[in-house]
Amino acid sequence: MDKVCSRCGSEYVVNKTHVLCDDCNQVRLHGMTRYERMALKSSRPADISERQRVISSKLKEVKSKISLDRENDGTYACDGCGSSLGHLDRSHILSVKHRPDLQLDPRNINLLCRNCHIKWESWDPVKMTSLICFTGNMEYMRRMDQQRFYRMEGKMQQWLDENIQAQSYRRIKYIFEEIFLSKPYACSAFTEGGKLCKKQCTLCSTLEASGEINIFPETS
Repeated sequence: MDKVCSRCGSEYVVNKTHVLCDDCNQVRLHGMTRYERMALKSSRPADISERQRVISSKLKEVKSKISLDRENDGTYACDGCGSSLGHLDRSHILSVKHRPDLQLDPRNINLLCRNCHIKWESWDPVKMTSLICFTGNMEYMRRMDQQRFYRMEGKMQQWLDENIQAQSYRRIKYIFEEIFLSKPYACSAFTEGGKLCKKQCTLCSTLEASGEINIFPETS
């Protein structure tokens, strides 16, 4: 079980050396919280290109629309834990740094409380798989960024290999098998005949390498 922050008692510690949560660690490093730094940064004139200004403006509109739509349909709550208390971050599944081309895709944005946001960005299988939205996020990642999808597969496999006695082992193993092993993927070359195969299929691997088929179609 993770230690609690030595300053505020928060459950999620990001600096294990000083035993501090994200906000308290920001205060230690910069003398102010992350939100105070963001407010200070936004108050200063930014030296950015006109193209980036347009993108930033559009991203703000997308995020505002997501929040408004969720408020109107009564689903304004954290996608990670279900809580509707406090501020919710608009968090990208595939980060802007990694996939700037997807930053305006509403499907790439979750509403997350600060604790769940930290969990998602941790790339820690125990923390990430505790999120309600984890399976859905992985499905989006599978469709939009197979490299990132395979990286998560490797991360979870490594954790399972090294933590067989851990309390959460069975839970993570079940999630891992459901996402990466048990779900059949329909090869587009065989869809009409209703054939299914695994991504490990030798025939599919050969055909995919030659560019003849896509084993991760948009619909399965």
